[in-house]
Amino acid sequence: MSWINSFYVLCSVCQVTSQQFDTYTYFLEDLDHDFMTAYGFKGNDSWYPNSTITKPCAAFLKSYAEHTSVFTKCLVENARPFRLCETCVKPFKKAITVFEDMNDESNPCFKRLLGADRVQVIRLLNNNMQSMWKMADCKNCFSSVTEDPNNGTVNVTVSNSTEEFQQLFHTLGKCMNDTIENPDENGPTNVTVCTKCRVDYRSLNKHFESIQDATMNHACMDVVDMMNYTRLIWSDRYNCTHRKGDDGPVLGVAIVICLLPIVFYVCHRVYGNRYPKQIVQRKKKNASTCRITVWKYSQFLQHRFQKF
Repeated sequence: MSWINSFYVLCSVCQVTSQQFDTYTYFLEDLDHDFMTAYGFKGNDSWYPNSTITKPCAAFLKSYAEHTSVFTKCLVENARPFRLCETCVKPFKKAITVFEDMNDESNPCFKRLLGADRVQVIRLLNNNMQSMWKMADCKNCFSSVTEDPNNGTVNVTVSNSTEEFQQLFHTLGKCMNDTIENPDENGPTNVTVCTKCRVDYRSLNKHFESIQDATMNHACMDVVDMMNYTRLIWSDRYNCTHRKGDDGPVLGVAIVICLLPIVFYVCHRVYGNRYPKQIVQRKKKNASTCRITVWKYSQFLQHRFQKF
């Protein structure tokens, strides 16, 4: 029994807790399993006393790999034109849900899958997905995105502003397509499009600006991309011009400011008080007064010199 006592002494010196010991045991089992699999050995469940835990961890990895691969494929396919948010929301939500389940500290697979190495591949992949989703402001496309815990169905509800924008977008597109397919004989196609579809374009542009104001210039990237391409086609392809707002008040204020100096001087000229010019004449002293002044000054000087 001496070896047993030595083992207990060693554990007390190293201060190995039961939780740390279990984690280390799981790590050895995973390492043994990976080594066996890599070299083609096929063991049975009796070789792995904790195989009931190992199988759920492998199921987590498999499920996360499937959902992330579907999301990545969807992301690349919808990069241009940009339709990431509405098209890829379901695989994104499923992948995030699986990661949140793994990231729960009460989950036995938490340390084995998310804390077993320095690279942290799963965390890194999740952070990249979250960063891309946040950069595109995809959450502003939806009013709610939920997943049924029983059957895993993702329920998506598009926000009212996004839905209205899509309706206006399709209305404008239909107007453009119908005008191109049935051109007006009285004028060129671009002039006809600008004339017939101007109201639809202004409605779409006005609603987009309201979305930008409501989200503080963080509208969903799907909506932003659709509006950018619409403006590009409207201005470059069809040569249509669209003034934002009314320039009448601005021009009126500019004219009033320019006319103010003219009005001021005219009013001053007409209604201003006129004062007659007064010429101040210099008073001339006569010769006698000058002589008296000179005599008094000479007497004063003589009086002063006599004192010295």
